[in-house]
Amino acid sequence: RSKLKVGDKLDCLDTVNTWLAATVRDVREDGQGNKEVYVGYDSYETKWDEWLALDSERLAKKGSKSVARTTTEPYSSIS
Repeated sequence: RSKLKVGDKLDCLDTVNTWLAATVRDVREDGQGNKEVYVGYDSYETKWDEWLALDSERLAKKGSKSVARTTTEPYSSIS
């Protein structure tokens, strides 16, 4: 995980405990030398993107935890 860079694909546990495919959108270091990644959940609106610590248990190797979606339509908060 220490080598994650912008554009890398991974699995990420969302805030409702569902593993989803995601993409690294940004990488930063906080003022104490800890690295964080900004992840965007694939096929979800950007409002769900979030910063996570690089060593977070919510990050996993691509395809190791998520279940593929069967549609290319993005999820929306509007039904």
